[in-house]
Amino acid sequence: MRRLFFIAALGIVIVLLMPQLTTAQSRVRVQQTCHAEVKWNHQTKLRRGPGTGFGYHRELRWDNAEMRVFGQNAAGDWFQVELVEPPLLGWVWKENMNLFGKCDDLPVTEDNPEPARALAALRAVDLPEFANTLDFREIDQVWQLNDGMLYLRRSTESPLMQLHMVIADLNNPGVDVRVHVGAVPNTTATLVSEMVAQVGAFVAINGDFYSGNYMPQGLTVIDGNVVVAPKFRATFALTEDKKPFIGYFTRGWTWAASVTAENGAVIPLQLMNSACDPRWLCIFSEHIGGLPNRTGFDGLRVLLSPDYEVLSVEEANGYFEVPDDHFVLVAGEFTTTGEWVMENLDVGDKIGINLNTEPNWRDFEHAISGGPIIVNEGKWRQDCDPELPEEERECEEFDELFRLSHYFNNNIPRTAIGINSKENLLYLIMVEGYEVDHSHGITQRRLAEFFMEFDADFAMEMDGGGSSGMWIGPTFVSDYPIRGERRVSNALMLFWNE
Repeated sequence: MRRLFFIAALGIVIVLLMPQLTTAQSRVRVQQTCHAEVKWNHQTKLRRGPGTGFGYHRELRWDNAEMRVFGQNAAGDWFQVELVEPPLLGWVWKENMNLFGKCDDLPVTEDNPEPARALAALRAVDLPEFANTLDFREIDQVWQLNDGMLYLRRSTESPLMQLHMVIADLNNPGVDVRVHVGAVPNTTATLVSEMVAQVGAFVAINGDFYSGNYMPQGLTVIDGNVVVAPKFRATFALTEDKKPFIGYFTRGWTWAASVTAENGAVIPLQLMNSACDPRWLCIFSEHIGGLPNRTGFDGLRVLLSPDYEVLSVEEANGYFEVPDDHFVLVAGEFTTTGEWVMENLDVGDKIGINLNTEPNWRDFEHAISGGPIIVNEGKWRQDCDPELPEEERECEEFDELFRLSHYFNNNIPRTAIGINSKENLLYLIMVEGYEVDHSHGITQRRLAEFFMEFDADFAMEMDGGGSSGMWIGPTFVSDYPIRGERRVSNALMLFWNE
């Protein structure tokens, strides 16, 4: 009898709890407003009009000003805002502000409206269907950017953290995902903001680490063309029909590529469009732009046609622009590799070039690398886990100094990518940190746990630290340390094609 009573009581408890569990998500209301904050370590004036010629109401600091944005001037460099406390209307300069929320459709005006019109009730909608299965918390602020993307902002005090996440529905035909290399090879890296301006991306995060010639270090595929060879590092890739993948394309330090001469002689082919040791044979494409003159080091150049016919074999003599759709093999002139080139390659030869990977990079439209993987098949993964026996450790191609400063209990700014393969969802996350006083960064494990909250089955980091940043709509939503935006090589971008 007691057992029956206990079971019945337990059933009542479960029934009472079920409404709370099933309605937790329904309490999440998705905002459709635009908000602003003063950039960290900045201050600005709340002016009476869109320009420095207007007087101002008061000065605003980064740590004491919450604003709602409801308009912009025609040039888009001044925003019309409502200061929440104390209630004031005015204008702020774009360069001093971070915007967040739905800010891509701000009306153009130079009028100062009556407060009653400016302070209209905030708009909110239910979660879109693609996010109905996700478990948001009450502390999460969520905005619908469009029919295929959500923006989430989570702030916590213990630990002190500011996290930004974009959730994209890859099933939505309006969502387009692309990789963009903005660096000028052998010259300079670039800024995420510059890359956004170049191609008009809607969302962008910093991408891979960069190598000695400013090109990305790991596998890069753009529009179905391989741009940089893979390393044993985490890579995010997307097929033409937008099926996502996070994993590895090689287990070696680079791919097992090779060149086969017409006479059957074979030699390894180490890198593509990356800084090349003169003892290696490397290949370059139009994505490198041009090759500098380094006589005696990579002093032998073999120009190949699009179908790998040898067009010339010659010593380097000045800067060389790689023609569109052509390739150039480079080797040190006074090395065994250079000797192989001179002995086995002649003008007119048709050679074979093996650039195969596993999985095959040709199956993907875009790919971008970083590392390491932090969520694998829905579980936390510690790269190069010191708690495992050495023979069981799996270590991505990072050195020990990097691991000690980035892995384990280090709280640093981080940028990361995750996927929910079942729902075909893509997650982009950026966590602020370093000198920024409202966020102390995040550890790898806590970042992995956040991904797992949202049912990610795979997740990987990108370049982090001071390189971390997230752009949405007209501006960054994240703050940078005191030195400002850092130069990077490439970016992962989302476009909204309504």
